[in-house]
Amino acid sequence: MQEKSARQEEIITVALTLAAEKGVQELTIRNVAQAIGISEPAIYRHFTSKREILSGIIDMLVAIRKEAWEQSVTGQGDPVARLFRFFINQARQFERFPALAIILFPDELFRNDAELLNRVQEVMAATMQDIRELIAQARSLLLLKQDVDPYVAGLLLVGGFRLLVSSWRVEASRAGGVSLVTQVEEFLKKAAAMFA
Repeated sequence: MQEKSARQEEIITVALTLAAEKGVQELTIRNVAQAIGISEPAIYRHFTSKREILSGIIDMLVAIRKEAWEQSVTGQGDPVARLFRFFINQARQFERFPALAIILFPDELFRNDAELLNRVQEVMAATMQDIRELIAQARSLLLLKQDVDPYVAGLLLVGGFRLLVSSWRVEASRAGGVSLVTQVEEFLKKAAAMFA
């Protein structure tokens, strides 16, 4: 993956924000250019097409996921603590940049491009595999019940997290001030009690 210029990063961020806040149909080169305050040809100096911008969004997702995973699994703590750190780090990322949450629902953003959708699904599959491996480690260390199935537990955790993020986005747009991190921490405590 090639290093992006500051302008390219700005274009990607604005494109993602437009898609998240106004819908994918509003993600056009014209609207991105207007939001930044530059001309459409200026966008084309950095990206050859809208598809290339969408590909840049995926690159950003991959980098954020990698950073969150590395911060979570390195350092102290048993596999359960590291797994929970990952979800909390992701929640913090979404609180800092709420538009990122659209990535949890990639069919909305990438439905018209099978190749880009496949790239996002590969990232999601790798994340699920990493989560299942931590759950299996925790079970082998007797931190979780022996009958906890890593596949099912992973689906429950990821599905619950996605629902929390989706609800948080709706609540935050209406009321503001709702802490996703607090909600995720509470969810994880209850999940741990179920699996332990």
